[in-house]
This record gives sequence, C-alpha cells and structure tokens, in this order.
Amino acid sequence: MRAVIVDLLCVSPFYCAQLSESLNDAGLAVELASPRFYPEPDFLDGYPQSDWIADLAVHASRPRPLRLAVRAMEFPLNYARLAARIRARRYDVVHIQWIPFEDRTTRFMRD
Repeated sequence: MRAVIVDLLCVSPFYCAQLSESLNDAGLAVELASPRFYPEPDFLDGYPQSDWIADLAVHASRPRPLRLAVRAMEFPLNYARLAARIRARRYDVVHIQWIPFEDRTTRFMRD
C-alpha cells in the first residue's frame, strides 16, 4: 500500500516525519511530500521524500520576505503536481497535514 503525507508549506515537519516513520514501520510505502524545513534543512533527510517537490525556498532563507515570496511561488506548482499524482491514483492513502483554503483546494479529490 502506498501513502503520501502532504505538508506543502512545511508547517509541521516534526510531526510529519514521525508519522511517516510510523507508517513505514507498519508496512506502508510512505512518501513525504514536503519541502525542507528552512531552519534545519537536513532534518527530513532521513525520511522518504517526494522527488517531485519544488524546494527553492530553503536556499532563499534570508531575507525572510524573499523566502516567503519563493515559498508562495512554490506552493501552486507543488499543489498542481500533487493533484496530478492523486488523479493518476499513485497513492492508496493521502494524508493532508495542512493545506490552506481546504474547501477550495481539495475539491479535485472528490471527483
């Protein structure tokens, strides 16, 4: 069974990492769809991360306005890639840890 843990803005990397590890230990093939956590960019290296995630903001950590602008550009790209992968039924389980505007942004999953 394939699962993806989604945190496209890297809001809760510590929780997502532990959840990924626990699901992996339970026998699921887990993929963590999250960009790197900018204060500790190497924190998620030990977890199976998605190779399709655009992750440029971690390189633009200073100044903060630049990092936020880059993250704002990354989000729609990563979101579109996630939607395509879900529509292609690449995952059996999709866990969305946090996504802004949930009612509008998860509409594609109801089809």
